[in-house]
Amino acid sequence: MTPDHELLRQYLEENAESAFTELVHRNVDLVYSVALRMVNGDRQLAEDVVQRIFAELARRAHYLSGRPTLAGWLHVSSRNAAIDIVRRERRRQAREQEACLMNEPPTVPDVNWEQLRPVLDEAVAWLKESDRDAVVLRFFQGKSHREIGEALGLNENTARMRVDRALEKLRTYFSRRGVTVSSALLATAISANAVQAAPAGLAIGVAGHTLAGTGAAASGSLIKTLTAATNIKLAAAAAVIIAAVTASTVSQQKEIAQLNKELGSVHQNPSAHSALTLNSYDDRLRRLLQIAGKNGRSSVETTEDLFPVLASLKVPEIPRLLEMLGKLPKTSASTVVKVALLGNWAESDPAAALQWAKAQANDPNRGDYFLSVLMTLSNKDLAAAWLNLNQVDNAATREKIAANLLARMTDQNPASALEALLKLPVGQRSKMLYEAVFLSWTEKDPAGAAAAALQLPASVARATVLATVAATWGQQDPAAALAWANNLPANAAHTTAIDEVIKALGASDPAAATSYLSNLPNGSQRNKLIADLATSWAAIDAPAALAWADASTSGQAHDQAIEAILTQISQTDPASAAAYLDKVSAPNIRKIALPQLAKEWAQSDIQGALAWVQSLPVSDGTARSTAFQNVLDTWIQSDPVSAATYVQTMTTDPNFQTIATQVAKSWATTDPAAATKWTEGLPPGNIRDSALLSALSSYASLDPKAAWDTATALPEDDYGQNRLRFLSSIAAIWSDTDPAQAAQLLDALPSHNTQGVSAAMGVTAGNWLNQDPAAALQWINSLPPSGARDRAIAQVVTIEGQNDLATAFKWARSIQLPGPVRKGTLVDDIVVEWARKDPAAATAAIEAEPTMNGARRSQLLNLVKQNAPNLSANSPSANNAETPAQ
Repeated sequence: MTPDHELLRQYLEENAESAFTELVHRNVDLVYSVALRMVNGDRQLAEDVVQRIFAELARRAHYLSGRPTLAGWLHVSSRNAAIDIVRRERRRQAREQEACLMNEPPTVPDVNWEQLRPVLDEAVAWLKESDRDAVVLRFFQGKSHREIGEALGLNENTARMRVDRALEKLRTYFSRRGVTVSSALLATAISANAVQAAPAGLAIGVAGHTLAGTGAAASGSLIKTLTAATNIKLAAAAAVIIAAVTASTVSQQKEIAQLNKELGSVHQNPSAHSALTLNSYDDRLRRLLQIAGKNGRSSVETTEDLFPVLASLKVPEIPRLLEMLGKLPKTSASTVVKVALLGNWAESDPAAALQWAKAQANDPNRGDYFLSVLMTLSNKDLAAAWLNLNQVDNAATREKIAANLLARMTDQNPASALEALLKLPVGQRSKMLYEAVFLSWTEKDPAGAAAAALQLPASVARATVLATVAATWGQQDPAAALAWANNLPANAAHTTAIDEVIKALGASDPAAATSYLSNLPNGSQRNKLIADLATSWAAIDAPAALAWADASTSGQAHDQAIEAILTQISQTDPASAAAYLDKVSAPNIRKIALPQLAKEWAQSDIQGALAWVQSLPVSDGTARSTAFQNVLDTWIQSDPVSAATYVQTMTTDPNFQTIATQVAKSWATTDPAAATKWTEGLPPGNIRDSALLSALSSYASLDPKAAWDTATALPEDDYGQNRLRFLSSIAAIWSDTDPAQAAQLLDALPSHNTQGVSAAMGVTAGNWLNQDPAAALQWINSLPPSGARDRAIAQVVTIEGQNDLATAFKWARSIQLPGPVRKGTLVDDIVVEWARKDPAAATAAIEAEPTMNGARRSQLLNLVKQNAPNLSANSPSANNAETPAQ
């Protein structure tokens, strides 16, 4: 059987997609089974993990090809990816766990698989890499000791001993977690249960999707050589763009209907398009557009459907089809077809395809065309693809292509790749590009990458690179990485590098990490390292991490470590985290941990989280109320009626007003009408009105007219002045989209001197001035003297003060009433700014003010003198500043 590294080499050097497909078929069951356990049996999430892992394998193939086997890497990567996905899918966990019980594999006699299953992958990840490779090959992939020896470069006896030692380490690990089992039964249990068959067709779909995402070239010749059994017809470079272009295709069917009509017009009026030979082109083009325009299709499915048509094309036909597409309306479907055609064309004639992409100067999708062409070209001529990178004018697309090309260069010659990166303009040397080079380099040669990183100029880029080297090296050889990081100059980069290595060491050898930290002096750096170690250690053995933190840390370091560990535990076992917190009295820990735990627990078990929060002592104060609110926020998203009904039973709670207001606000974001109606049923008074205002504000953000109509219908006898407050708040929010309408509604309100109406007019003035200054100024001038008018004028002063200080000065002087807008402060601020820019003009304007009294004039002229940069004491203006004008 061809070794993994040889298949990767074929994929990299020969663009052999069949080699990558074989890798997927060979390893998909392993990845799927690890993922399935980690996501508690949710097959859809497990398939998402599989997609992610094989996409990552393709992306990192250039440095993974040096490994004798991929088994260990696939296992630990699958586990990490699954943990990440589980954290983001917590809200559905309870339902998923129920489905998991229906799909679990049979239990091996005398061994409780349900005890082993939750921690199996955690235990395997805990093993060092050489042991992990041996275990996965033996018990997950069913290899013989001879085959394991061949894969790892060992003889058969040595391979057998390594497996036995690794199995004993696993047994010890399980024993520490309270699961007692013999090595023999453990081996039997893992072999029987660890791997399940992935769903039929998953390997084919993953291979296609991954190859599509890596930008590998597609061609007619490739299509012809793929086996009929798999029936995979993929254009990988094209599919990169297809995935993005087809992301929003709500109106594609309308687009296709219009394109069909256009094609019919071309066909019926050939004289208008004499440059084209229509014959079968319009039929094939119509077919391609119909496929690209189908709703609800993934990029993989679209690509597979396109290629039976594309495979029938000859190279000279492609530019003619592109020419026809250019005469049709631009749609997402036509862009997909153009990209697919370019991928084929670039395989046979990249220069011509690149020239066509260059010519599309006014096409907003030009960057997508370059991506398709250059990624295809890079498979044959990496240097040529790099030289043409400057043709890409879209910065994001250029960065994406450059990162891919640099990773490939690094695999061939890291120093040359770095040299190419450093020749780019400074503005183009992004973090992504540095990581593309040094991530690959460190995997292959960590010491060489570290030495090269230190030669970079002292900058943010070097700090980023050193962190990348430390993190990657720390996963391979934490002891060597730590020795290197310790010798770095004492600066921020040194601190970051140590931090990254400690994180890696905490996941593989926490005892060594604690030994290192024990020799550090107390301080913020040590505290941060302790918290980071606690986080990574808790991921593999939370009880041990807690025991260490309680026994070996104190003060702030202890609090940060406990918080980090509890955060980690709460994501997988909130009940255990709560049990620990019940014994913690330190307020610094409780005020942070209680709300966080409540939020995590509510994702999977709202009623359990609610019961726990209710049991917390009132002395927890704000931490308790915040925890309760976190549970309610989650509950409202899933079942707002039940949550709101529950809150109505809490009228005696001291935080009832805050809770009811937050419920109304959250509910109104999804069903504002129902939330508003609910608030009307609360006890009359401040509690009801506060909640109603919150609901109406959320309502106005979604539908201001409906919110206004609702507030207008409120009986004035029940709500009094608060009704005016509701209306003014809605108008202020409405002014974001239609300030003229908001101004008209505010004008009609009975009073402009209430605080709410006055504030709303100020907001409306500011929004209107930014959209239509002339109309806004006309409205402000028409307002009668009031606090509302003065607030509007304050907005004028703020905006005009950025460009026209003379106008801002006049407006500020026109404020008439005492109140929240301090006329004197506004005028002073304008004069100070004006004095710095044009003291002569400021002095002239002050002296020309006919209604200003002498004392005020003298005060402002003194402000000019104090802030003017070049105004001498002997100048006429300066002398005038000393004498109040008459």
